[in-house]
Amino acid sequence: DPGAADAYKRGAELGHAKSASNFANELREQGRPDEAIAAYERALELADDETEGHIAFNLANTLDQLGRPNDAKPLYERAATFGEPWSQVRLGGMAAEAGEMTKARDYLNGANAIDDPTVREWASRVASDFNIRLDL
Repeated sequence: DPGAADAYKRGAELGHAKSASNFANELREQGRPDEAIAAYERALELADDETEGHIAFNLANTLDQLGRPNDAKPLYERAATFGEPWSQVRLGGMAAEAGEMTKARDYLNGANAIDDPTVREWASRVASDFNIRLDL
């Protein structure tokens, strides 16, 4: 929605982290990843404790989708420190892919402990893909 994108851009210019993040989301959805990355980086500069984890996750996910997992990983870690559950699922998968099974299990157990059935399901799927047994 061009009107929404304009409103988010204006909010970002005024220093609102959520607006900057929403503007980045719009750019990503429009297939403009480089601009989205810059907008997410700006949103992180504006972020507070309430928004930082979600914004860091979205930036990490964008980088990851562009084939830049090494750039994404520290942002997933940052998001995880703010309790972003999907970052724990992805970090678990990344650790398992690297053969770091203890670390993978820890991340996936963290995600599995979250009271969100979708997150738990994906944590279980990743664990199953790598034959990792999760705590109940």
